[in-house]
Amino acid sequence: MKKFRFPLEQVRGWRRFCWDREEQKLEQLLRQLRVLERHQLELHSEAEQGARRIVTQMEVSATDFEALDHLRKYVGEEDRRLSRKREETKAAIGQQRRVALDARRQYEAVEKLRERQYQAWEHDRSREEETRIGELTLAQWRKRESTPPDAT
Repeated sequence: MKKFRFPLEQVRGWRRFCWDREEQKLEQLLRQLRVLERHQLELHSEAEQGARRIVTQMEVSATDFEALDHLRKYVGEEDRRLSRKREETKAAIGQQRRVALDARRQYEAVEKLRERQYQAWEHDRSREEETRIGELTLAQWRKRESTPPDAT
């Protein structure tokens, strides 16, 4: 019997490649979100430390209060920018999850087709093997029946 050959193997490989590529894009977006979250935490931490340094000084000047006000404004603007970027990234993650899931489903559809064809091929191979074994057994039986007994 011929070796199993799936006629859509190239399609299967392409679908697997597409699925992997979409998963990589999703991972990249998730890494990007973690970086944004880390930046936001660092921003708040640095702002707290800066404010604490100014407040804990023995003498606080008007310049110090002005610097604290600039720091507060900068942190607020940067926090809003990072929050917007996080929300955009979360939306992109949701969209990419849908794309990756669709790519996975397309791959799995071809994979299921391959599995069904393999099972059908395996069934045919087993049936052919059983037929051959039956024919060999019958041939051996006929040979024994047609051979005269030994006169010893």
